[in-house]
Amino acid sequence: MKIKSIILTLFLFSASINSAYCTNNKLVNTTNSIIVSNTNSRGNRTIDNVSFYKRPTIADTINTNDFRADMLVMAINKRLNEIRVTQNLKEFRLTMELTDAANFHSEQMYEHNFFGHFNNFSKGNETLLDRILKFDGNYPFIAENISDVTTLATSSNQKIIMNNASGEVKYYNERGVEIINHTYISLAKKIINGWMKSKVDRSDILNPDLFETGIGAVLYEKKVGEFKYYHVLVTQTLGGY
Repeated sequence: MKIKSIILTLFLFSASINSAYCTNNKLVNTTNSIIVSNTNSRGNRTIDNVSFYKRPTIADTINTNDFRADMLVMAINKRLNEIRVTQNLKEFRLTMELTDAANFHSEQMYEHNFFGHFNNFSKGNETLLDRILKFDGNYPFIAENISDVTTLATSSNQKIIMNNASGEVKYYNERGVEIINHTYISLAKKIINGWMKSKVDRSDILNPDLFETGIGAVLYEKKVGEFKYYHVLVTQTLGGY
C-alpha cells in the first residue's frame, strides 16, 4: 500500500468572522435528542438538562462516526453556566424555540456555504429575529453567537500532518505526536473561549437580560485530497424578557 501524508493548517472561526467552506464538504449529523420539561411565562418551552449533566458522556472523546450533538449542546450550556455563576448571573435555561432557531441557522450555514449572522440564501429567515419567530419564540431581547471549530484537540493555526500509513487516517503534530478528537466538554470550552475573546460575544454571554438560550451543532466533513477531517458549526441563540 502506498503511504501518503499531507500537511494542513487548521483555523478557528468564531463570532462574526466571514469564512467560505470547501465545496466537497459532507454533512454528517445534525441530531439533537432533548427532553422538554416545562413552559415559561411567555409560552417558550424549557428543557430539562439536569439529567444530561449527570451523564459521563460529555467527558467522552468525540466519535465522528457516532456524533452526539445533544451532548455537545449540554456541555456548552454547562460551561456557559459555570461562567455565569462566577459573575452572580442567572444560569441559562435552554428552550426548544431558541434551540430550533440555533439548529436551523447552523444547518443553513452548512447548506449554503457561509459563516455569519445574516442569511442571504433563505427568504424570510435572513435575521436572527426572523429565525426565532419562525419557531414561535417570544423574546423582546435577543442575541446570537456562532463558531466553526475542528473536532481535533489542537490549537488554532497549528500545522497538522495527516497520514494513512496504518491503513486509516491519523493526525499528528509537527513533533510526531498523534492528535485525537476533543471530548465534548473540552470542545465546548474551546468554543466558549473563542466567544469570550470577542467583546460582543462576551457581552452577550454575561448580559443579565439574556437568560434563556438555544444551541445547535452540526458536524460536517472537510476533505483535502483523499484525506478528511471534521468540523462543527455551532450557533447559540439567546433571549430574555
